[in-house]
Amino acid sequence: KHGVYDFMKVDRRTLRRRLVTYSDLKVPAFWELLAEKGLKPVVVSVPFTYPPTALKIGGGCTVSGMLTPPGANAFNPPSLRAEVEDAVGGYFYESKYDFMEMPLKRVVSVLKELTKNRVDIMEHLMRRVDWDFAMVVFRSTDLIQHRSWGYGEKVVEIYEHLDNEVERLLNFVDLEKDLVIVMSDHGFGQLKKFFNVNVWLHRQGLLHFKVREEGGRAALVKEEKRRARKRTPSLLGRITARAGISRDLIRDWFNKLKLRKLTHHIPQSFRRLLERLPEIDVDWSKSKAYFASLYTTETHSININLKGREPEGIINQEEYEALRRLIIEELKKTVDPETHEPIVLNAFTREEVYRGPYLEEAPDIVFLPSPGYHASWYFTEPSIVTKTDGIRGCHRPEGVLIIAGAGTRKCSVNASIVDLAPTILHFFGLPVLREMDGKVLVEAFEKGSEFVERGVSYIGMWRIRERERIQAVLRKMSTKT
Repeated sequence: KHGVYDFMKVDRRTLRRRLVTYSDLKVPAFWELLAEKGLKPVVVSVPFTYPPTALKIGGGCTVSGMLTPPGANAFNPPSLRAEVEDAVGGYFYESKYDFMEMPLKRVVSVLKELTKNRVDIMEHLMRRVDWDFAMVVFRSTDLIQHRSWGYGEKVVEIYEHLDNEVERLLNFVDLEKDLVIVMSDHGFGQLKKFFNVNVWLHRQGLLHFKVREEGGRAALVKEEKRRARKRTPSLLGRITARAGISRDLIRDWFNKLKLRKLTHHIPQSFRRLLERLPEIDVDWSKSKAYFASLYTTETHSININLKGREPEGIINQEEYEALRRLIIEELKKTVDPETHEPIVLNAFTREEVYRGPYLEEAPDIVFLPSPGYHASWYFTEPSIVTKTDGIRGCHRPEGVLIIAGAGTRKCSVNASIVDLAPTILHFFGLPVLREMDGKVLVEAFEKGSEFVERGVSYIGMWRIRERERIQAVLRKMSTKT
């Protein structure tokens, strides 16, 4: 319904991809709805909020989060940047660090700095703004579990540090009248093995590869590309291609041997030699399906190479549905060659998972890996599954939710992540959008409380948009008169 399915936005016509930005969101975030009603939100470090946008009517402020480019102005209004630099030393850009490659001790240190920076910014803004709603996202618990699930003492250390920092923010809250929500967008568990989706598709006869002599890497400048079009493949390229050696394979060797950091110290002459090795590419003229996150691993999904949609599609519309069902059935039957355990917990067509105006942008097939498995895009692995090179964590669907404060009661609730926005809107006495999938968590509040007694009201998005259009016309008329 909001048009975002992954960290990457894919142009189906070219298969080119780019990072998602806040501009890709097709509907307003719920804090924008609050601002439109005259409330003042303070929103800090929420993923996908770069570039930060100005909040209408009510004001408030936003500070963008994950995927903010290093050095970019993460603040709106933009003037906040200098103010925050003077007050707390500026904005900590997490995107400039590779947490999976840093020594664990350094990871812990940086994550603590990141957490403190976000709380410092929140404290400053909550003092500065007469706020009605405040929201902050902390990524330290996510990053430490991805990096070192097996080192429990480090995970606990990060949680304890975060706990102490969050306590500073609770000083701004009166639990007699305010509501405090702690939520995670997912849970965690041990990552045991990677499911090499492209290798699996290749073995199913659905994805085919070819050697690409010229990879278009950054080291090959425009002049080198121009010359490459005229020359025949090098002797090195022909020999390595026949031997099955490619840049992808070399990269995999470096990763498995934990030598990735050493690539920065490779002599320039040897780097140029590596640049002349062939790359593995997809042979689209023979491929029927591909891993939807072809060069990332965030979405567990598969696309059909559909004629008329993909740039080199070969599957007719008449074959589309049968092929999807075949892939889903084969995914469900796939087992780990070593343990004979199922790799995929379940698989669905996109229509079984999603609905809304942006359904056509959804991947064709979505699958859930079994606990402990995570998708990999690599082409050159010798098996459909490979063990991880360390004890790492990966996402689990079950998360954490704590609601405390005004009118709440001690209980457990059957909640989903999509329930939070409707619950927050209702708490402020605003109507819930009919288009929202979630429900108001009425059961979390005491019977007889104002929150429960007033009942839930609803409004359609089209009504909001029509009202905005009319207001814009009236403003334009008033300026002319």
